[in-house]
Amino acid sequence: MTNFLNSLLGINIPLWVLIAAPLALILLVLIVLWFVHTRIFKFRLRRIAKTQEAHQNEEAVNIFVKHYPPEKLVRYSRRMERYSRQMGPQVVRKIGLTDKWIQKVTQSALPTAVDLRRVLLYCPASSVFKVYLAAEQHPRLHRVIKDWIKNER
Repeated sequence: MTNFLNSLLGINIPLWVLIAAPLALILLVLIVLWFVHTRIFKFRLRRIAKTQEAHQNEEAVNIFVKHYPPEKLVRYSRRMERYSRQMGPQVVRKIGLTDKWIQKVTQSALPTAVDLRRVLLYCPASSVFKVYLAAEQHPRLHRVIKDWIKNER
C-alpha cells in the first residue's frame, strides 16, 4: 500500500503517518461531537433555569426529559450537582432527578454518604424522614445524618 501511494505521489511517506492521520481525524471528530452534545445539554438545562412562564417552563422540562430521562441522569449525578450550583437547585427538582436520588437512597442495599448528602441538600424537606430511615438501616451513615441534624437544628 505504501509503495502504491509513494509511486502515485512521488514522495516517501512513512507507514505510521498513514495510520496516525486517520486516527487523529477520528479523534478530532469524536471531540467535536462530544463538545456539541455537551453544549446542547447545557443549553436545554439553562432554558429550564431561565424561563419564568409556567407554560414555557413546562415545555422546556418536557423537551429536556424527553432527551435526557432522569433514569439516565442518575449516572451523572456529580455533573448535575455542579450544574445545579451554577443554575440553581430548582433545575434538579424540575427535571425529576431528586425523586431518583431519593429512590436510590431508600431502595439501595448500600447507599453512600454522598447519595445521602445529595438528597439532604437538594430534595424537599418531606424526604428527610425517608433519608433518616435509610440511614438508620445502615450504621455507617449515622454520622452523616447526625451532622446534618446538628447543622440544620
